[in-house]
Amino acid sequence: MINSNNENVDQRHSTLTKRGCGCSKNDFLPEESFTSWGSYAQALRETKTRLKNRVLSRSSDQSELHEVRDCSQHQMKKSLNWFDLIWLGIGAVMGAGVFVLTGEATKSLAGPAVLLSYAISGISALLSVLCYTEFSVELPVAGGSFAYLRVELGDFVAFIAAGNILFEYIVVGASVARSWTSYFATLCNHKPDDFRINVSSLAEGYNHLDPVAVVVSLLICACACISMKGSSRFNSILTILHVAVMVFVLVVGLTQANLANFSPFAPYGARGVLKASAMLFFAYVGFDGITTLGEEIKNPGRDIPVGLIGSMVVVIITYCLLAATLCLMQPFNQVDVNAPFTIAFQAVGMNWAKYIVAFGALKGMTTVLLANVIAQARYSTHIARTHMAPPFLSVINEKTGTPVTATVVMTVANCIIAFFTSLDILANLVSIATLFVYSLVPLALLVRRYYVSGETPDKDRNKLIMFLVLITLSSIGSGVFWAISEHTWLGCIICAGVWFFTTLGLNLTLKEARKPKVWGTPLMPWLPSASIAINVFIMGSIDGASFVRFSVCTAILLIYYLLVGLHATYDGAKEIESKVYTHCKNSYGPPFLAAINEKRGTPVTVTVVMSRAILTYWQISFQLSCCSCSHWFPLALLVRRYYVSGETLDKDRNKPILFLMFSGQSVKTLGSLGLNLTLEQARKAKVWGIPLRPWIPSASIAINVFIMSLIDGASFVRFSVWTSILLMYYLLVGFHATYDAAKEIESKCTNTTDIEAIAARTNALETGVAYN
Repeated sequence: MINSNNENVDQRHSTLTKRGCGCSKNDFLPEESFTSWGSYAQALRETKTRLKNRVLSRSSDQSELHEVRDCSQHQMKKSLNWFDLIWLGIGAVMGAGVFVLTGEATKSLAGPAVLLSYAISGISALLSVLCYTEFSVELPVAGGSFAYLRVELGDFVAFIAAGNILFEYIVVGASVARSWTSYFATLCNHKPDDFRINVSSLAEGYNHLDPVAVVVSLLICACACISMKGSSRFNSILTILHVAVMVFVLVVGLTQANLANFSPFAPYGARGVLKASAMLFFAYVGFDGITTLGEEIKNPGRDIPVGLIGSMVVVIITYCLLAATLCLMQPFNQVDVNAPFTIAFQAVGMNWAKYIVAFGALKGMTTVLLANVIAQARYSTHIARTHMAPPFLSVINEKTGTPVTATVVMTVANCIIAFFTSLDILANLVSIATLFVYSLVPLALLVRRYYVSGETPDKDRNKLIMFLVLITLSSIGSGVFWAISEHTWLGCIICAGVWFFTTLGLNLTLKEARKPKVWGTPLMPWLPSASIAINVFIMGSIDGASFVRFSVCTAILLIYYLLVGLHATYDGAKEIESKVYTHCKNSYGPPFLAAINEKRGTPVTVTVVMSRAILTYWQISFQLSCCSCSHWFPLALLVRRYYVSGETLDKDRNKPILFLMFSGQSVKTLGSLGLNLTLEQARKAKVWGIPLRPWIPSASIAINVFIMSLIDGASFVRFSVWTSILLMYYLLVGFHATYDAAKEIESKCTNTTDIEAIAARTNALETGVAYN
């Protein structure tokens, strides 16, 4: 049964590799639960058991970095650096939103204090960026927030969150594509609907067909498929043009500045400033898509923090300066809600400037559309890798190193919606998924820092759960009180107090269980806790209809998960377990030693067996065996340092043998000296190396052999008997098992790339360096 399952898996992988995008049933539902209607019915009957098994099951860093990524057959090309990420981040965030949202926020909510609103919302977004940055450095994978949540909060939460945000990406992509048509028409001196086809036979809201939006989306798709590096260069050019337009607005606008327009500065008070901050937060969304590029970044530990944080700082400063310029050009009560900058330039007699503003907005929407297509393709690719979506979406094109299939499928979905659906309907479909995920990621970061499965004591785990619940509830409470109380701050102040003392309690009573290896979010746990509170608080400013739409979308995802996703991931987990079992069966030991206790999650069987063996081992020949092992380890170290198979010359290979024989005897000094003077080291330690080579290893050998000579003869007899038993087992069982396993690995390594990948991973495991 196990061999059959593995053959099916290999067959499915080879099919995907050949076709890239298959059309058979196995390309959509290849798991065991979907092989027949009977199997599916049996799976549905086991839903309760499977849900209990999978709902809180967590992935691991190594699984996401290696096993899950391997499902794509080919690796994405590492072609991006920090410079690319800065421009991609600016392009993903800085679209046309600043040209639209600023007018409403200035005239109706904050007045000239809108620049403070931009600063507050920008700092709030920066908190989320810092949380995302730590995760993306530790887990540089295409799944972004989906992978982060899957590792810390489990499959179920990750799927619901990622499904919502993927839906929102599709809707936003369609909305931006239709907006592109409107701005392009304006730039050509036409009305927004002039380039659309009116079909009266279709329902209202779906009767203005938009072929321009489809063409633009397909061109962006082609760019994203061909090359990620090429897409980055294209984005950089467009973003530079967009920034140039921003600089033009600042410079020319400030020539018309009047400081008197800054008075009154905050006509709507502090509440108005905070309301505007909640609205303007959406001008900063989009940075999370950059975290899906983790697999294509050359040096994640350096490039991701510089790219993400650097781009967000640039955007915050630019937005604040633009808001200040607008308010200096004209009084806040004269600012136009729909086209604030265009009307402001017209008011000072610069009507021609509206074309430059429209051109900049067009370029901004193009980069946002590109970032949108790239992000949603990588989200869907990683979701498919985990069996929660059809596996053909996980395929990485061998030549381009990009997820071509997922990019095309997601773009087609964008095009269908953009072709038929009007902007008004699309605007109402945008849900609160972004803020929902932005709240879950810092929550997952707190779990990651303060809880390690199998290490954190139960009492500390329970404390952490209590603190996280209180932080979440106090954040929800502040958002609710803000939404329902127009004239009092009491409820918000009480909830803020609960949040503060809860976070303080977390900080004082719990120690961090894990430290980041490369880059970590500062001010733990205050920064992620504040990010949760702010994101949940902003959710309180969203209208009720958005919560209804979010609930409907979540319900649909839940149904899909219970009917398909749960059983697919359950079978996927069984498949991994069967591979582990097969590996153990083909190695030195019997397979029952590979069993993991379901309740404790630990290898109980092998622990008990080995404990008994250790006691027996102690009684038989503890001293002799220890000395023998101590002798062989330094001997192996010398061989490792002075001999590399296929590289060391035969004459140099024979010298170490002679010197090693001497080094264990009374003439060890001469042997070590000869080894030191006549041979160069064939291999250098990559991380840490033992000093005074070859003297220390050689001295270790000599001392251990000398101590062995002091042990009584009976111990040598017992040691010889034990070694003979091991030799018989190796010749009768272990030798043949490892021979077959080696043949199996050779048969799978059909090309040089596979062999190099295995070598790289082995090297990474030996040195402790992250393998990408």
